[in-house]
Amino acid sequence: MLREILAVVIMNLRSIPQRMTASTVAVVGVAAAVAVLVTVLGMAQGFRQMVASTGHEDRAIVLATAAFSESGSLLPRDTVTALSDIPGVRLGQDGKPMVSPEAVLVASLKRASDRKLTQVTLRGISFGALDVRPEIRIVEGRMFRPAVHEIIVGDLARTEFGLAL
Repeated sequence: MLREILAVVIMNLRSIPQRMTASTVAVVGVAAAVAVLVTVLGMAQGFRQMVASTGHEDRAIVLATAAFSESGSLLPRDTVTALSDIPGVRLGQDGKPMVSPEAVLVASLKRASDRKLTQVTLRGISFGALDVRPEIRIVEGRMFRPAVHEIIVGDLARTEFGLAL
C-alpha cells in the first residue's frame, strides 16, 4: 500500500510542469472574468449614485411619447401650456406655474487646447429656468436677452472652448 501511495505521489509531482500551463490559463481566465465583473458593477454603482444625486424630488422632466432622451423629444406649445395647468404644478412668486420648456441639442465645438472638434450638449432655456432650478446662478456677466443669439456657459466650458464674455 505504501508503494502505491508513493507511486501516485511521484506521478503527481512529475506531472506538475504539464499541469502548470492549464492551471495558469484557468487562473488567469477566472481573474479576467472577475475583473470585468467588478468593473461593470463599479460602473453601475457610479451611474446609480450619479442619478440619485442629480435628481430632485420636486421636479419632473416630461418627454414626448416616442422620445428616449431629452434631445429626441419635441412637445408642441399647446402641450406645454396644458402641462402648466395641471393641478400640483408649483406656482412661482408671481403666481405663474414654474415650468421651463427647454430644447436640448448636441453641437460640435473646437476645444481651445488642441482645436479638435468635440460634442457639446446645449440647452435652450426660457426665463423660467432659473426659477425651476434655483441652484443655477449667474456669477459673472448677465442674463441672456430674448431673440438674441447669446449663451450662458459655466467656467469650465468657457476655459475649455475659449469662449469670451
